[in-house]
Amino acid sequence: MTERGPLDELFPGVRAQRDALPESPVHPRVLEVRDAPDVASFLIVVWPDAEDGPALRQLLARVIEATLLAELSRAPSDLHGDGARRVGSLRLVSYAPIDTAALARYGLARATADESWREPLAHVRGEASAAGREPPETEPQLFHASFTEPSERLAEIERGLRAVGDEAMFGVSPGALARQVGTLLEVDPADLVAMGTALVPDVREQVRWVEPMLFQALCDAAGVHAARVLKLPVQWAVSEPDDEGLAPPPLLRTRTTAGDVHVPVGMELLRWCVMPLREGESVPSLDEWCRDRFGGGQ
Repeated sequence: MTERGPLDELFPGVRAQRDALPESPVHPRVLEVRDAPDVASFLIVVWPDAEDGPALRQLLARVIEATLLAELSRAPSDLHGDGARRVGSLRLVSYAPIDTAALARYGLARATADESWREPLAHVRGEASAAGREPPETEPQLFHASFTEPSERLAEIERGLRAVGDEAMFGVSPGALARQVGTLLEVDPADLVAMGTALVPDVREQVRWVEPMLFQALCDAAGVHAARVLKLPVQWAVSEPDDEGLAPPPLLRTRTTAGDVHVPVGMELLRWCVMPLREGESVPSLDEWCRDRFGGGQ
């Protein structure tokens, strides 16, 4: 078991230190459980004093989004070697009543307490003590969301990008990640729709997981599209990790006739491309999103 705190740069106060866990209805430290030697799950805990309603749902949204975005934003050197493992799912343990329909937006569905939950639940009881709580005596509700697996070809490309090291870090060489991935997939990196089709799984009701370096390449392609197709001046922020090893998510900036526009492209593509699509739900294409968000044509 290891712990990875969400980005407090995005969500102040969510990251927690082991020696000073703040009181919260949602455990402030997201746990990492190994389902296999090279496959991990993220585990989120809702404590018994939580009250179902808008505030809890907003807090869960912040924690889930920050956790996934922190993973997708990791630097190549952090993903290579000892950090090399695939995230295969998201788990949620709730000791309080919770609206299951509200969790479906994250692909979370009710799960049964089988053998795969034995170690996670034992660790949750230990976390209760660390947070100064009595270990809950009630049986929790369990939820699980599976992530899509990359094809062998995409997994091979992503491993190659990890091995390059931090020269492949988002923003170090603007457009380079998109060009490299586009070349390997025989896709024009400025064709944002084609890049999205090649990298984002075409599924419903499931987290459409894109491996971190491929996700960053898609964010990079958004900048290339804005520059080459929309003819906008685009600047890339470098996603350099801080002293604790957390990398800020991909960020782009452009200037339009309306002024400077900062585009948190990592967060937006997490919501646009990774979070589950419901049956019957449709969204505008990525090039339409890019034109709307960057202000192209204004």
